[in-house]
Amino acid sequence: MSWAIETENLGMLFTTNWGSKKRALDHLSLQVAENEIFGFLGHNGAGKTTTIKILIGLCRASEGNARICGISIAQGQARQKVGFLPENISFHEYLTGLETIRFYADLHGLSPQDSKKRVPALLEEVGLKDAMHRRVREYSKGMRQRLGLAQAMVHDPQIFILDEPFTGLDPIGRREIREKICSLKEQGKTIFFSSHILSDVELLCDRVALLSQGKLIAIGKLGMLLDPKIVSVEVVGEGFTPEALTQIKSFCVRIVNEDKKSAVLVKTETEALQVKQLLEKSGGTLKSFIPQRESLEDFYMRQTSQGAALSI
Repeated sequence: MSWAIETENLGMLFTTNWGSKKRALDHLSLQVAENEIFGFLGHNGAGKTTTIKILIGLCRASEGNARICGISIAQGQARQKVGFLPENISFHEYLTGLETIRFYADLHGLSPQDSKKRVPALLEEVGLKDAMHRRVREYSKGMRQRLGLAQAMVHDPQIFILDEPFTGLDPIGRREIREKICSLKEQGKTIFFSSHILSDVELLCDRVALLSQGKLIAIGKLGMLLDPKIVSVEVVGEGFTPEALTQIKSFCVRIVNEDKKSAVLVKTETEALQVKQLLEKSGGTLKSFIPQRESLEDFYMRQTSQGAALSI
């Protein structure tokens, strides 16, 4: 298989203000396939941003090596294949969106003719057609993120490295960025991104890697990593009697009452069947009976507490 990103025993040591050594990255080895959406997960300080900085050439690893499309990251050719969106991107506030992306087009060496065609089309593609002549100081957080994606896309790279692309966005903004990431994959691109918003990772990623204290502790497809066992069941019904609800409260995880409906969460299918029977005795109506398996958040908490390496 051809890898878009490879790291081999990548390590990073920092010297603290007191002169002691701190390991931010501990012999990280992973591979990201071409045309893959790859989620890079971990708590604050786990080593995600350090890894990204090494891959894009902002800092040099203490140990090991890495390659982009088979090219060592020490070579400038490797960086030319990457479009990068930092977590907190800054722009010149007095420039318009159009002027901003033209500036990045110039930095990447696009000719004036190519820039004139590509930049407006790119701004339209990321949803900023009507705002391209407005100054960046007037842009919302979501608009700035889309502008950041446009600057990462301007030289048509093969690989996108995105550091926390969903941070600070409202649900609409997050959905727009998710759709853009899916669109890039459809164009044959590779997307490598870090995020703390695990629901978005679960929706998007082909594979994920989980870091803890600089070490890789899990990597693989979500369907293989997540525990297939049922961890809870949600029963939604209408028409529970007060007596039935009182009985259910003695063993359920929670009950949410809204109008005439009640959503009951229990831990086992046996308890869910008890809820169903109590609803039937009440003369009520069953609206839904939904077994729930381990989520990415559940897996994240389980793995970080155990700390054991898992690769699937």
